[in-house]
Amino acid sequence: MAGRGDAKWLKGDTYAGDYEAGKRSGFGTYSYAAPKGEEEEEAEAKPPLAVYDGQYKDGVKSGVGKMTYASGEVYHGSWKGGVREGQGTMYYANGDLYTGQWVAGRKQGVGTYVFKASGARCTGTFYNNKVVDGGFVDTFGNAYTGRFRGVSEARVDYDLEGKFELASGAKASVPAEKRLVLYASNTPHPQDSVAMMLPSVVAIRWSRVRV
Repeated sequence: MAGRGDAKWLKGDTYAGDYEAGKRSGFGTYSYAAPKGEEEEEAEAKPPLAVYDGQYKDGVKSGVGKMTYASGEVYHGSWKGGVREGQGTMYYANGDLYTGQWVAGRKQGVGTYVFKASGARCTGTFYNNKVVDGGFVDTFGNAYTGRFRGVSEARVDYDLEGKFELASGAKASVPAEKRLVLYASNTPHPQDSVAMMLPSVVAIRWSRVRV
C-alpha cells in the first residue's frame, strides 16, 4: 500500500496522509482523540488531546513536524523514532519558550529558555531537562555565567567559581571554597537585594556556605 490515505481507529484517533509499504511515511496529520466517559454519547466528541502535522518514516514521527497539545503547548521542530530529537522549539502555555536541542524527548544539548513573565533567560547546556552550564540574565540585565547545581522557581544554586556581572558594570566571582545560594523573599527590602532576580520572585537575598 502506497500513496495517500485516511485511517480511523476504534479509540477515535485519525490519520490522513502518505503511506509507503502500508506504513505512515511522508507527510501526514495525526489526531489523538480524547478518551470518552462511560455515559457520553457519540455526538459529544471532545477536542483532541493533540494534533501532529509533519513527517513520518516507517510508521512513526520522524523529520520535521508540529505537535499542538490541548494544554496550549506547541512543539515545532525535529522528530526521530516518534519523539522530539534534534533542533526544536517548545512554546509553553504560560508564554515561556525553550529553543534548542532535544534528545529522546528531553531538553538536552545547547538551548535557551525564556521566561515570559519576567523577561529573564537562561542559555547554556541542558541535560535531562535541566540546565547544567551557561548563563542567566534577569529582567534588569544582571547576569551570571557558570555552572548550575539546581534551578527551581523558588531557588537557584550556582556552582563554584561562577561569575556575576551587574547591569551597572560591577563584577564578582564565587570563591572556589564557597557556594552561592539564593533564597526567595516576598518582601523587597533593600538589604535583601542581590545581583540576580528569579522568575516570579520579588526579591532575593544571598548567603555563602562552606561545601
